[in-house]
Amino acid sequence: MSVKESLIIAAMLFGASSCSLPFTNSPEPKTFYELQLPSSPQLVPDAVRPLRLLIQEVRGTPLLASRTILYRPQANTIAGYQLTQWSESLTDQLTTLFLDYLRNAGGFSIVARSNSGIVGDVQFVSELRDFSYHLGDGKPKVKVVLVAELVQLSDRTALSQRVFSLEEELRGEGVSDVIAAFELLTNRLLEGVTAWVEQSVPRTKVNLDEKSVADDIS
Repeated sequence: MSVKESLIIAAMLFGASSCSLPFTNSPEPKTFYELQLPSSPQLVPDAVRPLRLLIQEVRGTPLLASRTILYRPQANTIAGYQLTQWSESLTDQLTTLFLDYLRNAGGFSIVARSNSGIVGDVQFVSELRDFSYHLGDGKPKVKVVLVAELVQLSDRTALSQRVFSLEEELRGEGVSDVIAAFELLTNRLLEGVTAWVEQSVPRTKVNLDEKSVADDIS
């Protein structure tokens, strides 16, 4: 185990004592939160592509792929709330949200998970780089960073690549304020990803060979 990994584990065990939910040796009930699916924009029927979009499981570090709600008391330190958790792993929640939101948007004939057994035309691949509450660099805020790519499955080439980097200052100091900010950024992320997919994937299979790579945005 590296020194960096040891420091992260130590922060996970002891860092939450500085939160609004203090560390305690006595067992206490935990509060669980789940990211909610917002309403999706409905596209007109003739906007549906005759293409099948596959959603790959969102990747992330073990901490980001866990049920721990993360915060950063300092730039190089990460910790987690002791008595508050996500109801299921963060990456699993985001995978389901991308799947349902893009399916409800109606831009593809089929939207399914990559492991569903369905043969797809385009695959949405993503990696979560940050989803945490930042304390140590100015005003308290939450930050979400996702690296995404659209892959043409016929020849495994990239149709488009993009980095989504979003942040929101907190309006209060409680855990509920942190969760509300995460919900807001998640909604903005879903909207941004859907708009990007709509712009990046051609309407027909004939034009699918035309590849475009988008610039990173912040």
